[in-house]
Amino acid sequence: MGNDRSLLLSTGWTPSGTITRPSTCSPVDPYGADVRDWLNFDDIERLEASARTPKSHRRAAAQLVEWAQEQNPDDEVTPGDLLSAAGWHLDQAGDVYEALALYRQAVDAQGTTTPDARCTLHAALLKAGRPDQAREVAEDLRHSRPRLGDIAAMAENFELVGDR
Repeated sequence: MGNDRSLLLSTGWTPSGTITRPSTCSPVDPYGADVRDWLNFDDIERLEASARTPKSHRRAAAQLVEWAQEQNPDDEVTPGDLLSAAGWHLDQAGDVYEALALYRQAVDAQGTTTPDARCTLHAALLKAGRPDQAREVAEDLRHSRPRLGDIAAMAENFELVGDR
């Protein structure tokens, strides 16, 4: 029983019967491969809050890209969310063109993002001085029947560059 109990405790089970989410737990899938712990928006926000320097933003971006490549079926965030957040970190680090590449990957990635990844790509293109490409992205979003929040994000992008 001692071994069974330690196995249960290592998976996050507690004597009260509740399941915790230990950060060191590496679940194993039925085929024997390690699967990283599931992620939610709190994990993305934790990285955002802890990154204060260009170097730490780059580290956070690398972690997010790694997570996007190692999906867990229990994730509450999509690969698009992770790649979009990674792009934001690289933008904060001053790596504009690398951020653009990640924003483009986020647009093509599996799952929806909030806001739509095209909104963040649009903002980054405007910031990088590529208004023609930004216009194409805006038109693509406009024709896709965007959500209200995406419309507001695009309006903010245009307002920030003085285009009302």
